[in-house]
Amino acid sequence: MNWRLAEDDAGKWQLVFDREALHVYVEFSHRRSASSPREWMSVEDFLAWAPRSPPHRRALDCFVAFLAKTISAHS
Repeated sequence: MNWRLAEDDAGKWQLVFDREALHVYVEFSHRRSASSPREWMSVEDFLAWAPRSPPHRRALDCFVAFLAKTISAHS
């Protein structure tokens, strides 16, 4: 299951949930090539990094909004 966080001409940031492995990760995939598992990052690493670009900042803001909405909906 993929959820797009942000996108520009260079590529897209997305949240990925692997149901079989019960694993959540964040990936950036370039438009011209697929990402590889070694490029994926944990949610913890994604949240800890300072944004490197405007799309990265939008992806971080989108993910934090998703978390806040999900947590408040279940509180």
